[in-house]
Amino acid sequence: MARHRQRGRGARHGASQSAAQRTKKARKAKALPPAMVPIEELSPTGEGVGKLDGRAVFVAGTLPGEVAYVEPRGGGVLRGRLLSLAACSEQRVEPSCPHHDACGGCDWMHVAVEAQAEHHVARVQALLGRAFGKAVTIERVHRPDPPLGYRTRARLSAVGTSSGVRVGYRRERSHRVAEVASCGVLHPALDALVPRLASWLVGSEGQGGVTLALGAEERPTLELRWEGELGTGVVGALTGAVAEGSLRGARLWPEGAHQPIDYGDPRGQVLGADRMPMWVAPGGFAQASSRGGAALGARVVELVQVDGPPGRTVELFAGCGTFSVGLAAVAERLEAVEEIGEAVEVLRGNVTSRGLSVKAVAANANERTISPATRTVVLDPPRAGAAGACARILEARPHQIVYVSCDAVTLARDAALLAQGGFVPRELELFELFAQTHHVETVLRLVRG
Repeated sequence: MARHRQRGRGARHGASQSAAQRTKKARKAKALPPAMVPIEELSPTGEGVGKLDGRAVFVAGTLPGEVAYVEPRGGGVLRGRLLSLAACSEQRVEPSCPHHDACGGCDWMHVAVEAQAEHHVARVQALLGRAFGKAVTIERVHRPDPPLGYRTRARLSAVGTSSGVRVGYRRERSHRVAEVASCGVLHPALDALVPRLASWLVGSEGQGGVTLALGAEERPTLELRWEGELGTGVVGALTGAVAEGSLRGARLWPEGAHQPIDYGDPRGQVLGADRMPMWVAPGGFAQASSRGGAALGARVVELVQVDGPPGRTVELFAGCGTFSVGLAAVAERLEAVEEIGEAVEVLRGNVTSRGLSVKAVAANANERTISPATRTVVLDPPRAGAAGACARILEARPHQIVYVSCDAVTLARDAALLAQGGFVPRELELFELFAQTHHVETVLRLVRG
């Protein structure tokens, strides 16, 4: 979804500039007098949009139909800091997380769960309708997970200074870390580790990322990447946690290291498209929820068979093989392309351990040439989309494409390219894999016209 392909909490979703740059620009933006702004719609990034003196103003934390009292800040884009609400939407609920106001993770926790899906449907239909030049209909909305406690992997940020270590998630539109003592969307086994992380990093200076994921037996694993000086007790804390069973394994990437240091078994474990356990490389990409990823993969395998056997199949941005383990069972021949070498090895092992075969290739999926003999292409790119891969697909002209996307904007861009090349939309479905956020997973099958 990377390629550090991290699509979890705390990850940057394909932004063209750093969080620090955005924060610096925000500080320079001119503050305008507070004003009342009626919210008319939601932006593709989940913010409420209203008008102020004829200009669009984006207000996070608001819903259509609400009247927001905001502090606008000028600049290239006018944004309003929400001060209060003069009128509330019936879709508004009280966020269940005590960190909601500071944390930038669950940007839609103020939206009722059913309403989240309604807004996702409206946004995706509008974007793809423009891409294809005609109305499109979302046929199914899948909800494989509960709205809380569903994430089996997440990425937190950590900052260490002389005054201590802060661990949490990035604040909205900022590089600053909002400390959290717990996280309601995390699986309980992962959430139990959150308050311990800062103590494990005592004495560290610099910054880093902490990826938490469930491993075998639903025991937590951890990957720590650090820029700066690590505290003298970090290694002891990690080895101790592995020894006592709090962690199944840990991987440490100190600054300047050419190879990681592993303690125990740091591999993650999720359910594949065949709903059987499979391995994930430490820190590698997998869906936010094991159960959600399995449901998504199983549906992809069903979709490639709508018009009969999928024939020769190419899977792009294959990760560690969540889809591959299912596709290999139905394809005449499967080629799986993934840029990260360790993920390729894990993918190959996941498939062959099931008695199946795959040609696993370490390559840039946006540059990989696709054989004209290919009947089916499956792709699941990161938020930046797959413009390069779409160009290669158009050259090969397969019978069908199943495009899985976590960003409806880049999906619409790429879908327009494929439509111009003669492909027409068929099945269009959503998977609610990121409850409490404006993000949604879209599955689109296209066939050659």
